[in-house]
Amino acid sequence: MRKSTTPQEHKQRFYAALANQQLRSSPVVRMELYNGARNAEEIRQVDERLKVWELPLAPAIADIAADAVAALVSPGFIKLGDALIAATARAHRIAVLTCDWSDFPQLAENLRFDLYHPLDEARVLRRDPRHSMEAGDS
Repeated sequence: MRKSTTPQEHKQRFYAALANQQLRSSPVVRMELYNGARNAEEIRQVDERLKVWELPLAPAIADIAADAVAALVSPGFIKLGDALIAATARAHRIAVLTCDWSDFPQLAENLRFDLYHPLDEARVLRRDPRHSMEAGDS
């Protein structure tokens, strides 16, 4: 049986991966974190930790996001920020790491990118066609 990790261990793994340039971010993520910031110091910390790892929001990303939102209109409402983050992942052929599984599974299916939950290693969607489906993937 695998030992469970604590929130502090997850946070340390996240910051280590960020420092080792294994993660990238989006300006949308930074803006979402600004909304949760309580003061200018917290905004400064967000900038310090994420801004250097951001991928640009190119016009092609907006087109990818718009196509995904249009394709997913009937299944339900897709948040604009989530669509832009997903489109960034698709454009750069990278996976998404998120605790928010409300919109991302539908977007991963539509845009064909891999999706991971950072706190639950069993929650994985492999949808990038470059990766073969493995036993246990859903």
